[in-house]
Amino acid sequence: MRQLADIELFLRQPACFQARSRDGSICRAGEHGIGEAVRYTGKAALPPELACFSAYHTFLEGYSFQRRRRQNFLSLEYVVSGEILLRCGGRAYAAEAGDLFLLRPGAENDWLHPEGSSCEKYGILMRGTWLNLLLERFRLDGVDFVPGAESGAVQSLFARVCRDLREEAAELLGGDAFAVLQMVRRFLDAAPPLPELDRAILDYFDRHFAEPFHPGEVAARFHMSEPTFRRRVVALTGRTPFQQAVRLRMLRAESLLAAGTLRIKEVAAECGYNSAYHFTNEFRRIYGVSPSQYRMDHTGLNHSGEKTEEV
Repeated sequence: MRQLADIELFLRQPACFQARSRDGSICRAGEHGIGEAVRYTGKAALPPELACFSAYHTFLEGYSFQRRRRQNFLSLEYVVSGEILLRCGGRAYAAEAGDLFLLRPGAENDWLHPEGSSCEKYGILMRGTWLNLLLERFRLDGVDFVPGAESGAVQSLFARVCRDLREEAAELLGGDAFAVLQMVRRFLDAAPPLPELDRAILDYFDRHFAEPFHPGEVAARFHMSEPTFRRRVVALTGRTPFQQAVRLRMLRAESLLAAGTLRIKEVAAECGYNSAYHFTNEFRRIYGVSPSQYRMDHTGLNHSGEKTEEV
């Protein structure tokens, strides 16, 4: 896995509207890939609390792009071979063989497979009224990826989900979804822990991202020179200290805007911006839309905080 500094690569992709459903809207460009896709089509209703509803095994050989908006499901993408580029909200990555990614509900998620390369990947989709709660309980609500996931475990669980989808075993697909979340948590728990200093640096950003940021002062807090501190943060996050602070501010802004309970200037203040104008410009630079438009796309609230009517 490599973190990418530029998410605008995804925003520049020309994608045509493909479909809108209860699961959100999808825009595509390029090939769809070849392989196997299984989706639940049974007459019995899936458990509303949690269930897998689709799985796929895809081979990509040429250019392919998919943009998801208002996604209300969790998509787990496991790379078997090759490489694919993924955007999870305000973060972008190059996913390599053995990487397992979580494209979470509520975020804007894209994936891009460039021309001239190949990629094999698995995908499992799940949804339900308990999904966000379980992501929080499993401590997966802030997780984008798991590096070096065990291939055999992923493939075995994928085969189980596909079997239950084909057999229209609605009563089993809830347990399958729970097993997938357990597997991801197990992979994370098996990963080597970060050194104490690295953990302390990341914790500092998590707790203080909305405060005025002075790299030299923060570096001194950890008894480092500013250049050393910068190199350490880049090694940990793929971003400079300032970029990391902005990333966390934007993640907080995403959450507040999707909730739809605060005005834009209040969201700006919560995220550490004294100026709503500055916040709006920064948000538009990263996401390609204004905070007001983002909130309306996710909640239906207009700039005045009123519910828009669908025509």
